[in-house]
Amino acid sequence: MDASASGNRNLGKTLVVYLGTAGVFIELFNFIVDKYQLQGTLPDVLVILVIFGLPAALIHEWHNRKFTRKAIWIHLLNLTIAIGVIAYGYFNPNHLRPTELRLLQFRKSQKELASSVRSIAILPFANLTGDPDQEVMARGMHDELIGQMGTVSGLRIISRTSSEHYAGTDKSLHEIADELQVDAIVEGSMLPAAGTELKIQLRLIGDMPRELQLWTKSFELEKEKVLSLYDDIVQSITDEINMALSPEEEDKLETSKAIDPEAYEYYLRGKFNLSFLTPQLIETAAENFRESLEIDPGFAPAYAGLAGVWVARKQLPFFNYPPEVTEPKIAEYIQKSFALDSTDAEIWRWHATRLAYDYKWEECNKALDRCLELNPNFAEAHAFNAHFLMMQSRWESAWEHIGKAQELDPKNPLILNFYRAMLVHSGQVEALRETFKGAENEWGIDYLYFVENKYDSLIHFKSGQLKGLGLPDMALLLEATFEKEGLKNALGVTADSLESISAGHYVPASLITTFYELAENREKTVQWIERMYIRRDPNLPYWAIRHPSKPQWFFENSRIREIMQRIHLWD
Repeated sequence: MDASASGNRNLGKTLVVYLGTAGVFIELFNFIVDKYQLQGTLPDVLVILVIFGLPAALIHEWHNRKFTRKAIWIHLLNLTIAIGVIAYGYFNPNHLRPTELRLLQFRKSQKELASSVRSIAILPFANLTGDPDQEVMARGMHDELIGQMGTVSGLRIISRTSSEHYAGTDKSLHEIADELQVDAIVEGSMLPAAGTELKIQLRLIGDMPRELQLWTKSFELEKEKVLSLYDDIVQSITDEINMALSPEEEDKLETSKAIDPEAYEYYLRGKFNLSFLTPQLIETAAENFRESLEIDPGFAPAYAGLAGVWVARKQLPFFNYPPEVTEPKIAEYIQKSFALDSTDAEIWRWHATRLAYDYKWEECNKALDRCLELNPNFAEAHAFNAHFLMMQSRWESAWEHIGKAQELDPKNPLILNFYRAMLVHSGQVEALRETFKGAENEWGIDYLYFVENKYDSLIHFKSGQLKGLGLPDMALLLEATFEKEGLKNALGVTADSLESISAGHYVPASLITTFYELAENREKTVQWIERMYIRRDPNLPYWAIRHPSKPQWFFENSRIREIMQRIHLWD
């Protein structure tokens, strides 16, 4: 009997033994993969070697277990092909996916788990670079990734404020997912990288409470291409969870351009500082955005940031900028941002706000609709939408949007205050009281003090407001008059004094109007509503809301009706 006949006779036996041994190995291997959640290159290499081990065993048996010249050449060819496949898989990790040949039931189950993910919280990135100066970069990239993931209409992405709440927490991922009501968690790390490079590692964890790692990937690229990094991450995660993107979403992922790394870092610092809404940090944010634009005058998001700065300067009570200064600036930066990139949801938010300042309510509504088309998970845009709809007395839609905002960002203080404003203006005292458990001196609590007849607390709160505006003498006047003459006289006397100094010292018209209204001085209330209109005070639309406790005379007053008709809020 010749050698080939002998080898032929043993091939079947070899095949059976090899497949049985390989099966046991794969079972054991999958147990280890499942237990330790192994990912990356090594598992793929091992699976490929097991696959190419079968022809190697058959070749060896065919040649009677001898390394003849012909057998060696065939082994070398088999090994070369195996190395080529390993190399291709290394450079194209999403093409071969050899790990799907592991324990079929396990892999199928894991893919099914990934495909069931429809809500995600992205936790703050860990800065593992060893450079404390990269902390702002890590925070900014976390914020930007949330924004980019939020553009996927089929996903619910928890917003930055709520996800940042878990920075450095001892809570398990299961506990975090349960509190935020999400299917999966993304963990990210900034890793050490050479020179101008960025290196990011991400993990998608699901199947709570098992905390199974569904996906992991490292991204390494030049800092100037950081905008394309977010697109790559979005594409990778949506591919993994089998989430189809709309044509518009796909187009946006393909249009990212290079950005100067230094300009981008200044922009991230500006966004970070603006989010605190304090006078000092708003001014720091403005400087950050200007520095970004000095480096790259064509960077649209930095113009959107400056538009946000000027909205804050117009809206917040601790700034003293007249409308003839703020409004042209807001318009200028919105126009510049739109000219460079009209697909940025952030600029549509500020554009809608500017339209509300001009009392163009339908255009404002359309702008926010466009904003939420671009980023359906933009929690603060939902809150802004709720606010403006409330001003228009469109309560049903307003409640829907504030509910969505709270779902996306349950720990955001701005959204909480917008929710409180809706409770105040709809007269829901019990629900409002619930939001103040353990909280003091926060927006809206003065209304609660008033309706509960806690006048000492109300005066203390209003006195604090006056001190915050740099009016300590007015605060003392309010407190002293209240002690001697009671609430109404204290508010009326203080309002008269505020009126007398308002020509030379900035006093919010809305504050004086509120004082006169609570003091039940009808004529002065009407006069100051007229002044609010003349001054284009951004708080005027609140007086148009038909609060259930407002006296009937207010709605019947012809001068007030004329003002509300001019701002297109009353028929």
